[in-house]
Amino acid sequence: MVGYSRYSCVDSAEATIRLPPADDYTVKADQIDCAAGDSLHVAFTICNKYAKGNIPAQLQVDFYDAPPGATAVPLGQAFITARQSTGTCEAYEQFIKRPASGKVYLQVNKPGAAARFPPTSGLNEAAYDNNVAGQPYQAPVLSVLPADTTVYRKMPFTLSYSVPGYTPVKTAWQLDSAYSLSCTTCPAPKATMLDSAAISLQLTNRYGCVLKAANYVRIFPPDMTVELMNVHCFDNNHVQVKFRICTSGDYDSIFARMPVTFYDGDPGDGNARPLLPAFQLTAKTPGRCTEYTHILAASDISKVVAVVNGQPLFKETNYRNNRSDIDYTPFRVTVEPAYTELFRPATVPLRTSVAG
Repeated sequence: MVGYSRYSCVDSAEATIRLPPADDYTVKADQIDCAAGDSLHVAFTICNKYAKGNIPAQLQVDFYDAPPGATAVPLGQAFITARQSTGTCEAYEQFIKRPASGKVYLQVNKPGAAARFPPTSGLNEAAYDNNVAGQPYQAPVLSVLPADTTVYRKMPFTLSYSVPGYTPVKTAWQLDSAYSLSCTTCPAPKATMLDSAAISLQLTNRYGCVLKAANYVRIFPPDMTVELMNVHCFDNNHVQVKFRICTSGDYDSIFARMPVTFYDGDPGDGNARPLLPAFQLTAKTPGRCTEYTHILAASDISKVVAVVNGQPLFKETNYRNNRSDIDYTPFRVTVEPAYTELFRPATVPLRTSVAG
């Protein structure tokens, strides 16, 4: 102030009035998402508890893997507000390093060892004990559904996925010759299995975080059956068998190396002899049912029993229908009467018959 006397004397004096800081800044993490590489994207909010205050420019937020202190590791560069806000709260975002601890700590307006900020900066606070906020982070885990499943061959079913805490913007189902998909970029495609296989999925979020997962889908095996159609004499020491092998369960071919063994009786009673050679398909045969012929060494038999996949060499849904029986009549020629004695001259009528 300046004072004047009536006789023109002049003097001045100055008084400094300082008000205690009213601003009180807090910070909280709103959302933490995985980002490309080893990064995280943090969406956070800074608020000023002073009702008439705002968020000033140059306000700093630091990120750590533990409560700020001597052992805390900074998670990348600090964030600094670029301009003053118009309200008491403002939302921001920052990319940081992914912590090994699984926790992220945010500290707003970290107190320094130097003097406080100038009073006009707006960076001084009434309290600093509420400037830290912690937030746990759990990396998202992608699961392909249905898990641990077995389906029928060529029967469509719906795929899906589960990944809590993650919002994808790109979906990529991987193609394979063992199955077909109705689409590769939709969230729930229809899959049709031709063989057991792993179905793989890759997701990407808006921050470049890539997740991969796969689920092994099994198909039910086929049901093989054999039917003996006929048995004929081939020569005095061999017979020719004609038989049909069929498969079910939407399988459309007979597997290569499919074995069929033959016996002269019930193989389960311990007295039946195998008729050789056994049959084995040399190459895959298209079709659900295919007929074959085979020559067996046999001379004195009355029955032929065929067993498909008897070892078994291939998995099946039902092994109890793998057998077929057929009676066999050997080739025989008879004449009647077989023996007679007559006086000369005489006429004898002979009757012949053929079996087999």
